[in-house]
Amino acid sequence: IWKDKLIFWLFLLIVLYVFHLFYTPVPGLLAIETLRILIFFLYLIALIFCISKSEHFLKIIKAFVYSGFVLSLIGILQYFWGSQFWSWRGDLLNSEIPRITATVSDPNIYARYVVIWIIFTLSYFLYTKNKKQRIFLFLILVSELLALLFSYSRGGWIAFILSIFFFLFLYCRYCSSGKYLRIVSVLAGLILIVSIIFVAFPEIKNNVLFRLNPNVLFLKEGTGRGELLRVSLKMFSDNPILGIGLFGFSESMRNTYPNMVLAVFHSTLPQSHFFSSVLAETGLIGLTIYLFIIFFFFKNVIFVLKNTKNYFYKLNAIALGCSFFAILIASQGEGRFYQEPFLWVIMGLVISLRTMVKKETRKRLLHKAL
Repeated sequence: IWKDKLIFWLFLLIVLYVFHLFYTPVPGLLAIETLRILIFFLYLIALIFCISKSEHFLKIIKAFVYSGFVLSLIGILQYFWGSQFWSWRGDLLNSEIPRITATVSDPNIYARYVVIWIIFTLSYFLYTKNKKQRIFLFLILVSELLALLFSYSRGGWIAFILSIFFFLFLYCRYCSSGKYLRIVSVLAGLILIVSIIFVAFPEIKNNVLFRLNPNVLFLKEGTGRGELLRVSLKMFSDNPILGIGLFGFSESMRNTYPNMVLAVFHSTLPQSHFFSSVLAETGLIGLTIYLFIIFFFFKNVIFVLKNTKNYFYKLNAIALGCSFFAILIASQGEGRFYQEPFLWVIMGLVISLRTMVKKETRKRLLHKAL
């Protein structure tokens, strides 16, 4: 597995973290985050060695689907009962627009998880031939879609829409067996259910429209995210090679660029991973590592899709690629990418899947030769 180029660039990412310990304005915080990334990397390696059969992948898909179902139900109960359950973010339920978090700390993180669960549930729906199981999986999809809706996470909604289109593209491109009509009918049913909810619950419709503020979405001047985007670009232009130092965005905002954010919504937290955490904090060196990690991840996905006829393997590759894509998109509205545990699980699984397909290809070629 050490020959896999994705592993190589992930190792360089760890080297970048270690180097920035001597460069960042917040070495204590970075030391903790470096330990986190190192643990994630070791977990990824262990995952690759543990996942070697299709049965293992099926168990993982079921774990994603059923845990996602439970946590989506918890979120829905939060919304209608007004109870925070295990979440400490009770202030979100008492705000003008109640937002759910289930058992995590932030509705945007929760929405990102829900998008991943939806992708794997849809994948399992397309794989199984059991009609009763399909009905149950469709109900799970409905609950997960409602949980995503009630999170009122703009980043989650955008990540969901784009990743579903990406799923459709990959599925129609690499699984062109006429089965795409099933996925279209499922999505049409989900859209119909959401439309009915909008008609039956006008307050939900009003809350959704309120969250879709075009000034915020398009990062106009005078909005918090728009101002922070401009600060990120200024930091990058001042430190183009090395950046300001990993996790140094907040510190630099307070000490070096305190007067650049004039909006009412004043925050020193990075709002976009690409602009705040990659360009501003790590410069061109970090940008290079970031882009190559993305490139080699999707190269592994395409390798699987092109080199196997196994429908289950293809569905897994599509689900992993779309989940990675969803995390990539969602992190642009909330600066969290490398710190996302699901990201490292997905990267480990795609490397493992590529290894399995390579073994399958070798066996097939050996069989032909004999």
